[in-house]
Amino acid sequence: DLWSWGQMIQETGLLPSYTTY
Repeated sequence: DLWSWGQMIQETGLLPSYTTY
């Protein structure tokens, strides 16, 4: 799901804007 992307992105720090998901 998209929420997983927010978690992974937050960890990687590639796209902080995606943390909203």
